[in-house]
Amino acid sequence: MPVHSQATPLNISQRKVGVTGINATSDNLASLLPPVSPTAVRSALALAPFAPTRVSGISATTTAAHNLRGTATFVAATSVAVVFSTAEANAAYFVALGGVPDGYCWVSGKGTGGFTISCSAVSSNSTDWILIR
Repeated sequence: MPVHSQATPLNISQRKVGVTGINATSDNLASLLPPVSPTAVRSALALAPFAPTRVSGISATTTAAHNLRGTATFVAATSVAVVFSTAEANAAYFVALGGVPDGYCWVSGKGTGGFTISCSAVSSNSTDWILIR
């Protein structure tokens, strides 16, 4: 049973096709599309060559993070200042520490330009950090 009694133009990929008798159960719709070779399908689905993506920060808020991670090295001291290469929008960020400094360590003095890592004992070790908003 035809849906349209006369041809209705249908624009498919800039090609006008007359449609006269398609109903919901018809499987003739594929015949309206231009033929596509398997090679063309493979080409269309091919991924671009892998290109590394540079991530400048991780944020779960509307405020973008500008610093992702780094390593801070103590020089026979109980604290080390971390200075960002790009200022953060505000000090509302979280810093997680890793590495093997001496004693227990904590983050203090968070600001837009960086933060301080302090330890309970003098250290000359390094510790990694990651910033998340």
